[in-house]
Amino acid sequence: MRFIVLIIILSPFLWGRVAPIQQPPIAAPIQEQPNMTSTQQPPETYITLNAQKGCSVHVAAWLSPSCTHCAEYFSADISKITAMPGFCLDLHFFPHLYLLDKPVSILIWSQGSDNAYKIAEMFFKNQSKWLDISASREKQKDREEDLQSYIKDLESDTPKSAEESEKIRKIKNYLVANDPFLYVKMFALNYFSIDHLEHYLPKGDVDLISTLSMSLVKDLPRRDGAAVNFSPAFTNLDGQLIPDGKLSHGILTPSVAEDMLKAAGQFFPKAEVTKSKKKFATKSKKEIKIDDEIQYADDDLEEDTDAEKYDDPENDIDLEDTNQYIANQTTEHSKKIEKILDKVAEDMVNEDSESYQHILSN
Repeated sequence: MRFIVLIIILSPFLWGRVAPIQQPPIAAPIQEQPNMTSTQQPPETYITLNAQKGCSVHVAAWLSPSCTHCAEYFSADISKITAMPGFCLDLHFFPHLYLLDKPVSILIWSQGSDNAYKIAEMFFKNQSKWLDISASREKQKDREEDLQSYIKDLESDTPKSAEESEKIRKIKNYLVANDPFLYVKMFALNYFSIDHLEHYLPKGDVDLISTLSMSLVKDLPRRDGAAVNFSPAFTNLDGQLIPDGKLSHGILTPSVAEDMLKAAGQFFPKAEVTKSKKKFATKSKKEIKIDDEIQYADDDLEEDTDAEKYDDPENDIDLEDTNQYIANQTTEHSKKIEKILDKVAEDMVNEDSESYQHILSN
């Protein structure tokens, strides 16, 4: 179920504590980019997943980095949906639903679209380390203690080279206890350099106005003239919200995605059928005709031997007569099939003697 965002007044210290984290950097080091200037073209802040072989269905998904439901959806459903041939998904991140959405969204796109999915996955998977404990660390004293503990652990774990000493000096100057983004920054420093964070999340800047941040808000989905206040949200490529009636409790689930593909004429391969005992792999039109007529005879037998028909106390046929009747019907059924096979085989001798000899040999 979607999570509705209520209009509330948030304390600048709502987002709380994260313990110092010792984790390896993101696999395959990422080439860092300087912050964009206002004269540069706004970057694309979405990625299209599963578009390599074309799109029968194309939907945009909007997730909030600070939404726990979105974290679950990102981890559980997106990979299943984008594994379906023909289903393309544009992935966006809301910058405005919660206090921490904007700084996290900026960091997601700060390394370009090629790395956005990997960075988003890192933030979603570790959401508890920068989000969940936040409400309990609202007091200035608590935040100062957390920051001191973080710096102390950083100093004790870092070799005392000139380069590392300079890095610690920059971090100590950059982080302040009353920064509403403190815990995002402390977590992000396990993955990004201090220079990168200073570029994209400048010290003392809570508005974060930049070319990148403006690009995040330019095409937000809207309802009744206002930007939507819930997540996740799903739209078509024109930005129109997909009606709830076409989703499952407001969510684009894998089963909903399958239904959309089927409606678009995209069919999924059926489960592998057990091979016939016949040695030839394909069936001719005559062989299909045989199958159809045999099935028709089977249907007749099933109807004639309905157990309820013969076990009815009001029926005059007793058990012995019933058994005899079934035996007769079975014999008659077998004769029907033999006649069908003989008839088609005869046609095949006349029209395609090689096919008939192939059947006899098998």
